[in-house]
Amino acid sequence: MADLDTTAIRRAMAGPPRDPFGLVGQTLDEQFRVDSIEGEGGFSVVYRGHHVGLSEPIAIKCMKLPGALGSDAVESFVQKFRDEGRILYKLSQGNLFIVRSMASGLTLAPATGALVPYTVLEWLDGYSLAEELEARRRAGLRGRPLPEIVALLDSAVSAVAYAHTQGVVHRDLNPGNIFFAKTLEGVRAKILDFGLAKVVSDHALELGPRAETLAHIQIFAPAYAAPEQMDRRIGKIGPATDVYTLAVVLLECMTDRSVIAGEHLGEIMAKTLGLHRPTPRSMGQTVSDAIEALFASAVD
Repeated sequence: MADLDTTAIRRAMAGPPRDPFGLVGQTLDEQFRVDSIEGEGGFSVVYRGHHVGLSEPIAIKCMKLPGALGSDAVESFVQKFRDEGRILYKLSQGNLFIVRSMASGLTLAPATGALVPYTVLEWLDGYSLAEELEARRRAGLRGRPLPEIVALLDSAVSAVAYAHTQGVVHRDLNPGNIFFAKTLEGVRAKILDFGLAKVVSDHALELGPRAETLAHIQIFAPAYAAPEQMDRRIGKIGPATDVYTLAVVLLECMTDRSVIAGEHLGEIMAKTLGLHRPTPRSMGQTVSDAIEALFASAVD
């Protein structure tokens, strides 16, 4: 992976920087200086910052609240964001391969006057699996042996397994949420963004009543979603949901091709809900009967 120009890919994919909250240059809670914007998604903005007390780089994830929400809905969103922070803090204390949560709070956006919930996370140097896959495609590379991929993603899978033991399901394990971080022990895969986590046990992590981030809003990468995420009549979301997604991610790494591809959401849904589930042999890979059966079980 070292010979892949992931930095160049990242810059090519990134658009012009924008600061929708006007937070760059601010210091949150007199501790967390906001230095620059790193990225923006549908529900959040991520800044690079500096922990004043610890003199360490940090990431600051700020939630975007829809403008049309009433006060009750805003309060609910804020509470869900706090639940996410508590989930992530407890999980990251128990597993080194879940991005570490350091603090959370609320601030007002200078640019809009809106209330902005934020979470402070450890800063990770490295690149995502999505960037790595894109770099491989640009380099014309085609597939890797399964043992290499298992070794590559072992730490991330262990993090997901740990979350499951704590009653938490990620629900959005797409390549963008698997990050190869540079550590003293070398590059290790870490799991990002338990913002979609669903607490599947009422007493998991001692959070008390069940917390579902962003209530009933469905947020996930459709190409990596399990069938039950597309149609709840199929079954409940649980640990098997993450297992399905991890199998799809492994298949993509094995082939350097998208597993569930489509030009629009309807086409992706039709493939996901179809009779034929993706396995190595269905993707043209030569594997043993045991490996084929293992994948078939994971995506069943």
